[in-house]
Amino acid sequence: MTDQQYPEMFSVEQKYGAWLDDEEREQVREVKEFVEAEMIPRRNDYEGGWHKDADRAHEAIAEAYLGLTELGVQRAPIPESAGGLGLSNQAVNAMKEEISRSDSGITTALGKIHWMAGILGQARNERLMERFIPEVTGDSPKTATILITEEHGGANIEDGTQQSRPIKVTARKEGDEYVINGQKKWGGAGGPPEVFDTVFDDHLGYFVITNMAPEKGEEGMAIFHVPPDADGLQFSEPIQKAGHAYTDRNIKYTFDDVRVPEAFRVDDPDRPMQAAHITHGAIMAGGKLASAATLLGSAHAAMEIAMDWTADRTIKGKPVRERPMFANKFGELARDIEGARTYYMTVGGMIHDREAHGALYERPLVGRAGAARSMAADVTTDAFDTAFQLMGSAGFAYEADLDKLKRDTKIVQLWLGGSQRDRLDMARAYHDHGWEAPEEFSWHYESEEAATEGEVTSDD
Repeated sequence: MTDQQYPEMFSVEQKYGAWLDDEEREQVREVKEFVEAEMIPRRNDYEGGWHKDADRAHEAIAEAYLGLTELGVQRAPIPESAGGLGLSNQAVNAMKEEISRSDSGITTALGKIHWMAGILGQARNERLMERFIPEVTGDSPKTATILITEEHGGANIEDGTQQSRPIKVTARKEGDEYVINGQKKWGGAGGPPEVFDTVFDDHLGYFVITNMAPEKGEEGMAIFHVPPDADGLQFSEPIQKAGHAYTDRNIKYTFDDVRVPEAFRVDDPDRPMQAAHITHGAIMAGGKLASAATLLGSAHAAMEIAMDWTADRTIKGKPVRERPMFANKFGELARDIEGARTYYMTVGGMIHDREAHGALYERPLVGRAGAARSMAADVTTDAFDTAFQLMGSAGFAYEADLDKLKRDTKIVQLWLGGSQRDRLDMARAYHDHGWEAPEEFSWHYESEEAATEGEVTSDD
């Protein structure tokens, strides 16, 4: 933001003060100041500039990630008793919103560590928490990967009505080990550990959603930690994408008889629904709330860019943004951003009151988390459309930053099932809908060619 007439509306107090205590406000303010001083001027560097130069991108990402880690963002949600900052969901997501004013891909990378911590916390897996939480409470940047999507089924795993049956990655018990087979897609940060050496101190591995017994529905799910150098784990080349070119390395994964010890199972085998609860709770609902914050950071950036540009252009001697037609659009956009922020912050507060609002994996909060993300996605789409319209041809110039921010936000809108899944989950919080998978239903590949192309059929 530059030369705004009323800068207090962009302050931490005005944006988040209703939900944060004094200490949290100060921590978010430190992140905001770092983003404005060190990251926003380098927005285009995070994808390597106009020519997508990998070295330029990795250098910029490494500097940003290290700075944010030293400010405590990586350990922000981890309890103080375990070496973290112990911040509320609202404070952590306020940090993510501020970081996303510069680059939502860096927000995403940090979020992978928060995801991992949330998964282990919901599982109450003391053994794995003792192994990994100390790794992320220091000042050295780390990364991890959550593997959900499979090429043949897309967002089917996110659909609670399908009861996990489309999951084709399998795990079976052999002695004191589990053997994992199948393919996953998209999860970042993906690839051999050494490809991340320029940005991260260490890759902590892959947390993989599998199916041990399809006939049991969600009771057949299991989640495993797979080390990044595990035998039988194969990586494709990076998928070339419209956005998050270097900040989130997305690939295809093949598990070919990958063996992990019993101790690497995340969920408790004696609690057959726990893996499903983690999937719908820490992974889906938690991920969608974070996505809402991420999207709104980008939306706010689009509004700021357009406000600054229309402050410097005049119509008959008066700044463009002060003309009623333009001011009306900014007022509408600011209203919608604040409304979407209020909603995701409210839902974030509900997480901390299980007695009143239920568990994170239950339909009310799953639905509300989806509603928060879809609302933020709609507002963000409108923010960029408005900014482009108000700035005219200047908006799509490389130097305006809008093009890059817009391409990145579409990815955040689509992952975890997209806005359509979000709406269906909100409806499902109020009533049943859609098909419930019958016991005899199964998914299979018609042929090797279909497997390659991701086509599936049912036996019905």
